[in-house]
Amino acid sequence: MRQIKKILLIPMVVTVFMLVLGNISQATIISSYDIDNAVQSGWGDWAHFYTGTVTQDGPVDGVFYDGAYGTQADYTGGGGILNDDQLGDSRHTTPLFATLLEPTITLYLDGTYFLSELTLYSFDDANTIPGNITGLDITIGGVSETFLTTTS
Repeated sequence: MRQIKKILLIPMVVTVFMLVLGNISQATIISSYDIDNAVQSGWGDWAHFYTGTVTQDGPVDGVFYDGAYGTQADYTGGGGILNDDQLGDSRHTTPLFATLLEPTITLYLDGTYFLSELTLYSFDDANTIPGNITGLDITIGGVSETFLTTTS
Protein backbone atom coordinates (compact mmCIF):
# COMPACT_ATOMS: atom_id res chain seq x y z
CA MET A 1 0.00 0.00 0.00
CA ARG A 2 1.48 3.33 -1.04
CA GLN A 3 1.16 6.32 1.24
CA ILE A 4 1.49 9.96 0.39
CA LYS A 5 3.26 12.12 2.93
CA LYS A 6 2.93 15.88 2.69
CA ILE A 7 4.90 18.68 4.20
CA LEU A 8 3.41 22.16 4.20
CA LEU A 9 6.04 24.76 3.49
CA ILE A 10 6.23 28.43 4.27
CA PRO A 11 5.67 30.26 0.94
CA MET A 12 9.05 30.84 -0.63
CA VAL A 13 10.77 31.47 -3.92
CA VAL A 14 13.24 28.81 -4.97
CA THR A 15 15.83 29.06 -7.70
CA VAL A 16 17.89 26.48 -9.57
CA PHE A 17 20.35 24.50 -7.41
CA MET A 18 18.10 24.42 -4.35
CA LEU A 19 16.56 21.43 -2.56
CA VAL A 20 12.82 21.25 -3.30
CA LEU A 21 10.29 18.84 -4.74
CA GLY A 22 6.89 20.38 -5.40
CA ASN A 23 4.99 23.29 -6.92
CA ILE A 24 1.45 24.55 -6.55
CA SER A 25 0.92 26.15 -9.94
CA GLN A 26 2.84 24.13 -12.51
CA ALA A 27 5.02 21.07 -12.80
CA THR A 28 8.46 21.49 -11.30
CA ILE A 29 11.09 20.26 -13.71
CA ILE A 30 14.02 18.52 -12.02
CA SER A 31 16.85 18.84 -14.53
CA SER A 32 19.21 16.59 -12.58
CA TYR A 33 19.99 15.55 -9.05
CA ASP A 34 22.80 14.39 -6.78
CA ILE A 35 22.53 12.05 -3.78
CA ASP A 36 25.10 11.84 -1.00
CA ASN A 37 25.01 8.73 1.20
CA ALA A 38 22.72 6.62 -0.95
CA VAL A 39 22.27 2.86 -0.72
CA GLN A 40 23.50 1.63 -4.09
CA SER A 41 20.99 -0.03 -6.40
CA GLY A 42 20.71 -3.78 -6.05
CA TRP A 43 20.82 -4.22 -2.29
CA GLY A 44 17.90 -6.17 -0.83
CA ASP A 45 16.28 -6.52 -4.26
CA TRP A 46 15.74 -2.73 -4.50
CA ALA A 47 16.65 -1.30 -7.88
CA HIS A 48 16.87 2.09 -9.56
CA PHE A 49 18.83 3.72 -12.37
CA TYR A 50 21.05 6.79 -12.44
CA THR A 51 22.79 8.30 -15.49
CA GLY A 52 25.54 10.19 -13.68
CA THR A 53 28.62 9.10 -11.78
CA VAL A 54 28.14 6.61 -8.92
CA THR A 55 31.07 6.58 -6.49
CA GLN A 56 31.08 3.73 -4.00
CA ASP A 57 31.98 4.72 -0.45
CA GLY A 58 32.17 1.13 0.78
CA PRO A 59 29.88 -0.97 2.93
CA VAL A 60 27.28 0.75 5.06
CA ASP A 61 28.90 1.42 8.44
CA GLY A 62 26.61 -0.39 10.88
CA VAL A 63 23.88 -2.96 10.72
CA PHE A 64 21.47 -1.95 8.00
CA TYR A 65 18.81 -4.65 8.16
CA ASP A 66 18.80 -8.22 9.49
CA GLY A 67 22.55 -7.98 10.05
CA ALA A 68 23.21 -7.27 6.38
CA TYR A 69 25.13 -4.40 4.87
CA GLY A 70 24.38 -2.46 1.74
CA THR A 71 26.91 -0.48 -0.30
CA GLN A 72 26.99 3.23 0.37
CA ALA A 73 27.53 5.48 -2.66
CA ASP A 74 27.39 9.10 -3.82
CA TYR A 75 25.56 9.96 -7.05
CA THR A 76 26.62 13.09 -8.96
CA GLY A 77 25.90 14.86 -12.22
CA GLY A 78 22.98 12.87 -13.55
CA GLY A 79 19.36 11.93 -13.46
CA GLY A 80 17.27 8.85 -13.22
CA ILE A 81 14.43 7.46 -11.27
CA LEU A 82 13.69 10.71 -9.37
CA ASN A 83 13.17 12.77 -12.51
CA ASP A 84 11.91 10.31 -15.13
CA ASP A 85 8.24 11.42 -14.86
CA GLN A 86 7.29 7.97 -13.56
CA LEU A 87 5.98 7.28 -10.08
CA GLY A 88 7.74 4.14 -8.86
CA ASP A 89 5.34 1.61 -7.43
CA SER A 90 7.58 -1.22 -6.27
CA ARG A 91 11.04 -1.90 -4.89
CA HIS A 92 12.20 -2.42 -8.48
CA THR A 93 11.33 1.13 -9.53
CA THR A 94 12.30 3.22 -6.49
CA PRO A 95 15.50 4.18 -4.69
CA LEU A 96 16.06 3.03 -1.12
CA PHE A 97 17.11 5.68 1.38
CA ALA A 98 18.46 4.54 4.76
CA THR A 99 17.95 7.08 7.53
CA LEU A 100 21.04 5.85 9.37
CA LEU A 101 23.13 7.17 6.46
CA GLU A 102 21.46 10.61 6.60
CA PRO A 103 21.15 10.85 2.80
CA THR A 104 21.16 14.24 1.13
CA ILE A 105 19.31 14.79 -2.15
CA THR A 106 20.18 17.93 -4.10
CA LEU A 107 17.77 18.78 -6.88
CA TYR A 108 18.71 21.04 -9.78
CA LEU A 109 15.63 22.73 -11.20
CA ASP A 110 15.03 24.33 -14.57
CA GLY A 111 13.79 27.63 -13.16
CA THR A 112 12.34 29.54 -10.22
CA TYR A 113 9.27 28.21 -8.42
CA PHE A 114 6.82 29.29 -5.72
CA LEU A 115 6.32 26.31 -3.42
CA SER A 116 3.75 25.53 -0.75
CA GLU A 117 3.83 21.76 -0.48
CA LEU A 118 6.24 18.86 -0.85
CA THR A 119 4.83 15.39 -1.51
CA LEU A 120 6.81 12.25 -0.74
CA TYR A 121 5.61 8.85 -1.85
CA SER A 122 6.31 6.12 0.64
CA PHE A 123 5.24 2.57 1.36
CA ASP A 124 3.66 0.84 4.33
CA ASP A 125 4.56 2.47 7.67
CA ALA A 126 4.83 -1.01 9.21
CA ASN A 127 7.80 -1.71 6.93
CA THR A 128 10.70 0.04 8.63
CA ILE A 129 12.83 0.06 5.50
CA PRO A 130 10.76 2.27 3.16
CA GLY A 131 7.89 3.39 5.37
CA ASN A 132 9.21 5.41 8.27
CA ILE A 133 9.69 8.85 6.72
CA THR A 134 8.76 11.05 9.67
CA GLY A 135 10.45 14.27 8.68
CA LEU A 136 13.23 15.93 6.72
CA ASP A 137 15.38 19.00 6.54
CA ILE A 138 15.08 21.38 3.60
CA THR A 139 17.89 23.84 2.87
CA ILE A 140 17.37 26.79 0.55
CA GLY A 141 19.98 29.49 0.17
CA GLY A 142 21.93 28.16 3.17
CA VAL A 143 18.93 28.33 5.54
CA SER A 144 17.63 24.99 6.83
CA GLU A 145 14.24 24.12 8.30
CA THR A 146 13.03 20.80 9.70
CA PHE A 147 9.60 19.55 8.65
CA LEU A 148 7.54 16.67 10.02
CA THR A 149 5.42 14.59 7.67
CA THR A 150 1.70 13.92 7.79
CA THR A 151 0.00 10.96 6.16
CA SER A 152 -2.84 11.47 3.70
